[in-house]
Amino acid sequence: FAAVLAAMPRSCAYCVIRDDGSITTAPDQEQSAAAKKDELVVFTGSFNPLHEGHVALLRAVEKLRGVPPLVELALVNADKPEVGAEIALARAAQFAGVWRVALSRRPLFVQKARAYARVARRVVFVVGFDTAARVLDAKYYGNSAESACAALAELRSHGALFLVAGRACDGRYRSLATERASLPPYFADYEDLFQDIPQETFRVDVCFLTLHN
Repeated sequence: FAAVLAAMPRSCAYCVIRDDGSITTAPDQEQSAAAKKDELVVFTGSFNPLHEGHVALLRAVEKLRGVPPLVELALVNADKPEVGAEIALARAAQFAGVWRVALSRRPLFVQKARAYARVARRVVFVVGFDTAARVLDAKYYGNSAESACAALAELRSHGALFLVAGRACDGRYRSLATERASLPPYFADYEDLFQDIPQETFRVDVCFLTLHN
């Protein structure tokens, strides 16, 4: 496994660990345009560790979209140190035999969307509210609102959609609907990229639940 990661060229956006444990490198470069999926559902995070909130969300989204999500383990994160091979293997093993796992070196969602657009006409990212807020935050685009808008426009061009799981803690439920006033003004121009997951579909009232992990 470590050898596979070491051999992955930096130009490779991601590799996929299948249910049977085999590994496909650079799947985005193997897909023909005619063989593209209509939709790819991706739940990305560091999963340190996988907990009941993640599992409940995976199952809820599978029912909602009708397909099992691809779990993306982010080896490179905009806010965290790079994940090494040994740690990546341990975290990926948490999903063994249940969900496919992609190992990705693309920290920004616009970079992920570029890669997944090669295998699917529409990519649906499953995120928690905190992560959705970061996708909109100009901090991750050189503190430039213009650059943030350009990234959001590119996400739209790739057919991206963010399914956003609300977060309940200390008696307060946070979602796009409840926290709209705290989001950047340009959210109004890209609201079509984001959709709250209904509370009746998924809600876990546990304070330790950090859905972007």
